[in-house]
Order: sequence, then structure tokens, then C-alpha cells
Amino acid sequence: ALMRAAADLSEASRKLTLGCCLTLRGPYLIAFSVLLSLRVNTDDVASYPDWLILTPLLALQVTSSIPSVQVIWKREEPQNMSAQYAGIVARKTIYNAVLRLAFLILLLLQRENVIAWPYRVIAFPIWLQFVVVMVLLHTSVKRLEDDMCSRAFKKQSASVEVQLLASLFIAMKLDLALTWSWAGTFWPLWALVGVLFIVAGALTCFLGCMVNNVMHDTSHRSNFDLALPSVMMIFWMSSIYVSIQSFLFLMRLSQYLDTDHVEVPWFDQHLTYLVGFLAFLEAYVALFGHAALRRVAQQHQQHQFRLTTAPATGQSAAETEAAAQAQLLSIINGVKPKLLIKIGEDRYRRAREDEIALLPPDEAWREEEEGE
Repeated sequence: ALMRAAADLSEASRKLTLGCCLTLRGPYLIAFSVLLSLRVNTDDVASYPDWLILTPLLALQVTSSIPSVQVIWKREEPQNMSAQYAGIVARKTIYNAVLRLAFLILLLLQRENVIAWPYRVIAFPIWLQFVVVMVLLHTSVKRLEDDMCSRAFKKQSASVEVQLLASLFIAMKLDLALTWSWAGTFWPLWALVGVLFIVAGALTCFLGCMVNNVMHDTSHRSNFDLALPSVMMIFWMSSIYVSIQSFLFLMRLSQYLDTDHVEVPWFDQHLTYLVGFLAFLEAYVALFGHAALRRVAQQHQQHQFRLTTAPATGQSAAETEAAAQAQLLSIINGVKPKLLIKIGEDRYRRAREDEIALLPPDEAWREEEEGE
């Protein structure tokens, strides 16, 4: 355990570079939430002007796009599929960062009375993010002809749809085009909170069933160990905490806005707690996440090897040893099942049926080594 902890610390220190720190969003969001809390809880509003409140968000858009700029700058030809997909994601990140930066600048100018545009015009750059995602999905990602890349791109872009809906209704409310209360205006965010509660409930049921199976049948113990209960407990408690804090934040914020800022703004405390917890999780995953995933993969490999080399019912020790030797020789000779195909540095994808059927074993192994 001490050696594993030392390895994790060395891995974390290696990754604690300027590039890793720039990709973390938590510090900027914490600074924004703290400044906003100071603003709403003070009588001297002039001490915390709008440009000071929005400065952390402006800095976040700039620093978050630096790794993507480096990916595009260092890209070389010819590329494998992994490099091509990384370039597409980098372009999407840069485009969306520029659009969010434009939105924040327009919002700052609107708050400083430099311009007097409708808020639907101010929010237009946020809506353009959805157009960027759709164009890249149906052009660059589609040319890759890989279903896993398409699914991964859609999952990474899911937050854009929430931003589109939320900004649309908030802009209409600020332009007095909606007569709803603020609680009704925030319905896209309420839907997201509902999804978080569903995830927390599903994890609760899953963990309960797993513990019950282990208690009544010890044969499930190996599967329980492979699932890393500590990691699953962290995800379970995190989902519950984030769900509760998000619900309280939206409820308090709606009450604060519906009463014309008369009530005590309790929403800022919930926002600070929520952002601080998410920042801690982000830093932990960025520093120690790869090491934890590597341990899970190693445990899964060892478990599968034990299952394949376990003696079958009625099988003698000599037959078991012969089967193990045959498996070892097949691995040495390069004849092994192609479950994953390497497409880049620490990147793999599942082989399609046509690839498994058409490629000979030696050719498949050679292309896997080359990362194609």
C-alpha cells in the first residue's frame, strides 16, 4: 500500500505542471463564487464591480483553450484516428471558448451601460456553440467513420444543449418576454438536477444489491473487489452531495430573484460549497485518476487470467498445466484475441466485426503495433 501511495504521489508530481494547472476550471470558478458572495452580501456594491466579478470567468476561457491550441500547433501528418479526433475536439474547444469569451464581454458591456442591446442578442454567442458542435459532428467526426468517436463527441458536447436552453429562457425573462417566475425559467437546470438525483438513486440501488449479493453468496466477492468499493462509494456520495447542493442553490436563487433581492441571499453559500467540492474532485481526478484506472485494468486482467487458467470440472492437473502452457506459447507467438486496437498513446478502441473477420492474426497484430 505504501509503494502504491508513493507511485501515486510521483505520478501526481509529474503531472503537476503548468499545462495541467491551466486545464483545471475549479480555481477560477471558486474565485468567481467567492467574489459573487462578497458582492451580494455587502452594502458597498461599488467595491466589487462587474468587471471584477467576471474576471475569473474571462481568464478561464483563455487558459482552458491553451492545451487545445498546443494540440493543433503540434499536429503532424499523417495522423492516426486518435490524433484526428483529438484535433477535432481541440477545434471545438477553441471555437466554444471564443464564443463564451464574446458572450462575457458583451454581458460586461451591457452591465456597464456601454451598450443597450436585448439580452437575446447578448446570449447569441452561447447559442452558436450548438451550431459549432453540429457542424463538426456531421463533417469532421462523420469522416472518421467510427461509432465510438461519434458517441464520445456527443457525450462531451451534451453540456452545450443545457447551456442553449438555459440561456434562451433566462434571456427571454430578462427581456420581459416571459411572465414566468424565476423558478419556472430555470426549468432546464431543474431537469439537470433531476438527472443527478436519478443517478444518485441508481447508484444507491446498485451498491445495495452488490452488498446484498456478497453477504449471501461469497462467489460474488471477486466481482465486488474488482469494482473497487472505495471508488464507487466516492462516486455515490459525490452524486448525493452535488444533487442536494444544486437543488438548494436553485431554490434559494429563485426565491432571491422573485423577491427582488429582499430576502437574505443564501444561494451564494450553496454555490460556494458546490463549486468547492467539484473543484476538489476535478483536481483529484486530474492528478490521481489515471493511476486508479490503471489499477482497475490490472486487477481486471489478473481476474480474467485466473478465470481462463482455472481448472475446469473433472480436469486433471496435467491437462490444466498443458492448457496454461499452450496459452503462454500463443501469447509469446503473438496469437492472442484482439479485444482492443491501439489508436494512439494510451488510447484504444474495440475492434469492429469486419476488422476481426478480414484481418489475419499477424496483420492485425502488426497494425495494432503501428496504432492504425
